[in-house]
Amino acid sequence: MISSNNKRLAKNSILLYFRMGLTMIISLISARIVLNTLGVADYGVYSVVGGFVVLFSFLNQSLSTVTQRYFAVALGEKDDKKLLGYYNSSIIIYLGVVLIVFILAETIGLWFLNNKMSFPANRSLAIFWVYQLSILTTVVGILKAPLDANVIANERMSFFAYTSIFEAVLKVLVLFLLVSLSFDKLIVYSALILSVTILITTWYSYYNRKEFNYARFKIEHVEKKYLIELLSFTSWGMLGSIASLGFRQGVNVIINIFYGVTVNAAFGIANQVSAMFSQFASGFQIALNPQLTKAVAAKEKDHQNKLIYRSSKFSYFLLFFIGLPVLLNMEFLLTLWLKTVPDYTVIFCQLIIIGTLVDVISAPFWVVVFATGKIKLYQIIVSTIIICNVIFSYIAAKYGYEPELTLYIRIGLFAIQNVVRVIFVSQLIDFDIIDFLKKVLIPIIFVTIIASPLPILLKGSFTGVQQLISTSVLSAFLVVGCVYFIGLDRDERVFLKLIVVQQTQKFIFRKK
Repeated sequence: MISSNNKRLAKNSILLYFRMGLTMIISLISARIVLNTLGVADYGVYSVVGGFVVLFSFLNQSLSTVTQRYFAVALGEKDDKKLLGYYNSSIIIYLGVVLIVFILAETIGLWFLNNKMSFPANRSLAIFWVYQLSILTTVVGILKAPLDANVIANERMSFFAYTSIFEAVLKVLVLFLLVSLSFDKLIVYSALILSVTILITTWYSYYNRKEFNYARFKIEHVEKKYLIELLSFTSWGMLGSIASLGFRQGVNVIINIFYGVTVNAAFGIANQVSAMFSQFASGFQIALNPQLTKAVAAKEKDHQNKLIYRSSKFSYFLLFFIGLPVLLNMEFLLTLWLKTVPDYTVIFCQLIIIGTLVDVISAPFWVVVFATGKIKLYQIIVSTIIICNVIFSYIAAKYGYEPELTLYIRIGLFAIQNVVRVIFVSQLIDFDIIDFLKKVLIPIIFVTIIASPLPILLKGSFTGVQQLISTSVLSAFLVVGCVYFIGLDRDERVFLKLIVVQQTQKFIFRKK
């Protein structure tokens, strides 16, 4: 029989993949409409200005991870007092973060935007308002983060999934308004996105207050020991967030300075593609992370290692299943999707997908490290590796290399980061590196090597729709076959069969 944990994991994963499928379709449609409505130049402006503001939310990123970790541990310990203390203390900290982000954005950020970045001269007013609206959107998003973390820690994935779908639908409505309104579309789009963010945050606040009796902020429940505990842990977690945002948005700023807004548009589209592909991996990971945190905290060796192996393998295989045909048909798909494809978009998208495939292998390891609470040395080393992407990218751009070199650098650093993560986890918990290599990495390599050559060879025999259909069908057949017979072990195949049977039976009974 499937354990209750596995049932919950399967149910949550299915919900999140349902959410992912709908939101991905909506994102694809939205990106095309936004690009065609705003134009390449304005799309590039929005990508870099909006992304630049996100640089100032690095505190939010680290706090969100920390908050989810502490909520999950307290839930695992069934300690209501801790939950109350962590929740109320996190709200105080997030309010402090809002103040810091606002000050940084309106001083250093505004100065850098006006004096160091490259934009069309006739768009200065629009850029100012996009920047201000993006600051407000970031601030509201920060206030939503502890509510989001609480929902995930409690494994309320149905609410998380359906709310994400609702948010995506609202953004489609925004596009209809954008097309019909005659005002400056860049400013209008930024204002409407802010409105959607406010609405979703309000809905999250209502749900948390309704469902969780501790999720009501009261100043008297804020305790110094919980504030210190959260802030101490966050101070090191912050390094990772700075580094992560640095390589994502810092490189975008470098591209703007050296290559201009047209290349920013290509990079913005590539980042959207990356976000969509990351959802294939994150759907399973989001459902698994609370269980993994609780297993590590409870020192359940067999369960924690099984979760690590499954997270790495399933996340990679799902991403590879989708990624292989997309990589082979990138130019055709982008033309079909966008009509107008900015220069460098094809190579950017291909390299970002490859980088995501490399990165996803070690995705569960940062969860393990954070669950142990021993993050100081880990954050110093991994953050240094990641931030090198900005340093090396700046050097490459300074010496006139093509912009895609920034993504080759990223892929190489991801590979190094994977090695470091595995070594750290082996030192922190009872985890065997050799066992991981045999059960995870070697099957991943074999599946990739065996499934790839034939679709690559077939690609040269067709063009257009014929190439897309032929390579997609062949890729799907080979990847599924290789994953099932080579990528999964006996227990994983049994688990997969049971889940498929269980969900099929539920569907049949509902139909009856």
